[in-house]
This record gives sequence, structure tokens and C-alpha cells, in this order.
Amino acid sequence: MGLTHALQNQIDQAHIAWQTALPLFEDDDWDNLHKALYTLALGHTETAFQQLDQILQTEVRPKAIDAVLIDADVLSQCPTPPARLDDFIAKLKAIETPNTEQDAD
Repeated sequence: MGLTHALQNQIDQAHIAWQTALPLFEDDDWDNLHKALYTLALGHTETAFQQLDQILQTEVRPKAIDAVLIDADVLSQCPTPPARLDDFIAKLKAIETPNTEQDAD
């Protein structure tokens, strides 16, 4: 819901949706990457990059990276994308994933 609001430049509503969703995320790579992205979207840049760095020190499934990159791409198309979103995306794209054959749902 937050992305839809952000695309419509309804930033306050997007922030409410993201703040509501953050505590609902589980502790896995998929959710943690999204949590970092939405933390960035909420304007907590340093916290978001700290979260991202911490996540990237663990094994991250390629599908999880792809999923957050899709959301980040949508967010980049918003009238007012978050500060340093390009840096966030670049950091994700720079990840080498040597064990892609182990990628399972």
C-alpha cells in the first residue's frame, strides 16, 4: 500500500503504511531487505544503510535481492523518491551471489 501512495505523491499516507508494516516483518533476508528499504523511504537513511550492511553480511537469497530491487525501482519512479535511493539500489546490485543454484523458496 505504501508504494501505491508514494507513486501518487501521497507521502504522509505512504509513511503511515510503512510505519504500520515495519513491525510485521519477519526475521529473514526477504523481509529484512524490505525493512531496510522502507526505513530509507521513511527518511532514516543512516539506519537503513546500517540495516542493509548488516543483512549483506549474511547469506542473502538472490530472489530476495530481486524482490527488493523491484520495489526499489518502483520507489525510484515516485515524484519524490527517498534520498540516497540510488546508492541503496547500487549496493544491492553490486552483490555477488555465488550460490544461486541453492536458491529455494
